Amino acid sequence: AIARHANMLVPENDLKWRRIQPREGDFDFRAYNTLAAFTKQHSMMMRGHTLVWHVGLPNWADEILTKGSRTAARAMMEAHIK
Repeated sequence: AIARHANMLVPENDLKWRRIQPREGDFDFRAYNTLAAFTKQHSMMMRGHTLVWHVGLPNWADEILTKGSRTAARAMMEAHIK
């Protein structure tokens, strides 16, 4: 039904930080890759979603942002983005 009635998917939760890096340095793009393959198979577009959102943070990242230094938070964000 999605392929028949839509022309774009937005992965939302499958690209949130909590899902793609549940543990520091441990990236998992499997759910996103499944959606990307589906959109490609059905000639659909895919639009990205919020790169960093306060609700989608894993516990380890939230801990650094709330209790760590500004330098540690910046380094964590840069590592995630790269």
